[in-house]
Amino acid sequence: MHYSKIDKCDFANGPGVRVSIFVSGCSNHCEGCFNKEAWDPTFGQDFTDDTIEEILSAIEERNCDGLSILGGDPLEYYNLKGVDKLIRAFRKKFGFDKSPALNRMILGFVKEIEDAKIVGKGQPAPTVDKQPKDRWGNTMFDFTKKQQ
Repeated sequence: MHYSKIDKCDFANGPGVRVSIFVSGCSNHCEGCFNKEAWDPTFGQDFTDDTIEEILSAIEERNCDGLSILGGDPLEYYNLKGVDKLIRAFRKKFGFDKSPALNRMILGFVKEIEDAKIVGKGQPAPTVDKQPKDRWGNTMFDFTKKQQ
């Protein structure tokens, strides 16, 4: 996985003050996309264990409310392993005291990483309508609580 940017003090992409990572790669190519350079899955820097530590440390040092994972598209197949690893490390360090959120514009499927289960292709996530929207109207998937 690659990423284009880490914003360590983000007020715009989720509830509260957050650390945001913008992963690379998106096959949706939405009209009016503000982040077209991130369509290329090899754009930016390599995502490593050091990247995870940098993100978790920034959240802890700044007492942020959570983590936002944006893109590109965090749920592209080539990003799932890295996103899963990041959310697992986040949960291990912060439990459910802070919230990671995934931002996805196109809802073909949703991988609920917390429960390691997949809501089938074409089926909406159980709480999609209740999820907050970012400033562009994209659904923010907030994993504050495990889904039932």
